[in-house]
Amino acid sequence: MKTLKKYSILGLVLVAVISCKKETKLLDTKNGLAHSWKLTQQGTDVNKNYKFDVEEKNFVADSAKTTLQLKSDYTGYRVGVNSSFVDTLVWELRNNERILYLNITNKGFENKLYYQFEYGTKTLILLDTTVSPGFYRSYDRMD
Repeated sequence: MKTLKKYSILGLVLVAVISCKKETKLLDTKNGLAHSWKLTQQGTDVNKNYKFDVEEKNFVADSAKTTLQLKSDYTGYRVGVNSSFVDTLVWELRNNERILYLNITNKGFENKLYYQFEYGTKTLILLDTTVSPGFYRSYDRMD
């Protein structure tokens, strides 16, 4: 009987600890990407190691900092500085959410882009692998 009480008390303690534990919810990829992003750095993957190495990073001048807005309904915009241009886009995740596909349209012209990507709470890094060597664009989250 004492053993049963020990396990019952232990069970109650575990339930209490688990229920008091703060729950964290991770965003899925779609919602993690669905934000406004400002281009801050870019560069070429010169050594072709698929990493955006320090020596490959070039800061983007303020006059060239475009923004990329990805909405949760898979639409969005690419906007030039001072709204010098506005491109509409449709985006989707492909290849088991490892590729970000952008179909950008401006005045009837389409540009279909495929990026390997990584993102965090404050940064989005895109690697265009359709060119060799690959070309990186690094964005900071705006909101």
